[in-house]
Amino acid sequence: MNTEESLREFMGPFGVAVPEGVVCRGRRAYLVPESVRVVASKVKLEPFSIGLPLGESTVRGFKPSFALLDLMRKSRNRVIVSDDAEWLFTCGRDVFPEKVLYEGELKEVFLVTNKQGEVLGLGRKEMRGKKALVKNLYDRGDFLRREEKRKRR
Repeated sequence: MNTEESLREFMGPFGVAVPEGVVCRGRRAYLVPESVRVVASKVKLEPFSIGLPLGESTVRGFKPSFALLDLMRKSRNRVIVSDDAEWLFTCGRDVFPEKVLYEGELKEVFLVTNKQGEVLGLGRKEMRGKKALVKNLYDRGDFLRREEKRKRR
């Protein structure tokens, strides 16, 4: 499967169309507005130096950037969590059901947002006993945690 197909497959369950101006280079996808593409073609710049990175295609599917998740924030495939759960989720923790303020039309994987509509990451429902937790799959703090691990080595 090529990168553009992988991107479309990832965005499908969120009910959001792939934005105009997506340029794929290898496994990576970038959003490059038409006006920028015209200028870039004249000065021979590659999309990674002028475009907004949307993510990359991997063996497991498409791994989105937070720029792409932010573009999808109006999707109905999301939950809104309380203020205290927002911080815990960003730290890599799961969310208890009583901390979910709103559940939209959830698919297998969904966006996790705060009350202001800011995307915190991706989650999925997971049963623990009789409770359906929001399992943290990917969050904004992931980059910081990876960087900290790298420094410790």
